[in-house]
Amino acid sequence: MTPRTPVPLASAQYNLGQMYRKGEGVIQDYAEAVKWYRKAAEQGYALAQSNLGVVYASGEGVIQDNLYAHMWLNIAASLDDEEAPEYRDRVAKKMTPEDIPQAQKLGKRRLQMVCDAFRKIAGEDLGAANIENRFIDFCKTWRG
Repeated sequence: MTPRTPVPLASAQYNLGQMYRKGEGVIQDYAEAVKWYRKAAEQGYALAQSNLGVVYASGEGVIQDNLYAHMWLNIAASLDDEEAPEYRDRVAKKMTPEDIPQAQKLGKRRLQMVCDAFRKIAGEDLGAANIENRFIDFCKTWRG
């Protein structure tokens, strides 16, 4: 992606993920849903991040993985997704005490990578990038 390439609309990608997950207008395909959720999630779209956490927790379209479930749900919770904390806490109950800090570390690395990528695309003017407003605010202050 070059600095002049516009960031795709995360909400449209999230909606495609929803369509594939539910089989609405398309053949139900969990792996395809995960693909679209991931694209939106990596642009700071909290609903997609939350849904990625849920599919990692359930194993829909991915290998079930509580570390990644917790990571995505924690990221979504940090962006004020209202349902993410409850799901994250449910996942945490299935994890060992050692797993939770590992999931948090994964999340921190993921956020750093995504925020750094947006700074590179949009410079420090993250408002010029087509991403979720809460995520813009988050990346403006995120320093890892």
